[in-house]
Amino acid sequence: MSQVLLLKSRIDELCIELKITDKQYNSKSTIEELDQKVDELEALLPEETPLDEETPLDEETTLTEEVVKGHAVRTFQHLENGKLTTALPDKDKIVILSLSDAQDAIKAGVFTKA
Repeated sequence: MSQVLLLKSRIDELCIELKITDKQYNSKSTIEELDQKVDELEALLPEETPLDEETPLDEETTLTEEVVKGHAVRTFQHLENGKLTTALPDKDKIVILSLSDAQDAIKAGVFTKA
């Protein structure tokens, strides 16, 4: 199997895992472009946190719920402790979202993982 086909296959797998339906490449995509796309999609995957690592928890977060730390790229609103909160673009401010909220925010282009 060629490197192009392997990269396209990996992109397809990542899109399925991330629930991305938009085509991420075309027939003219180069190996470099495909490799970069794989890196971008892998960066969107949630990080696996060891159980002994401390994760800040709020009242509504349980130990079974994954959280994602990141930064707001654009202003957006989200629920935090049951209250509507506005996240402002600031590279120094960490925003903590549930895994599903983080995936939605990443798809919307308003959030990036730290």
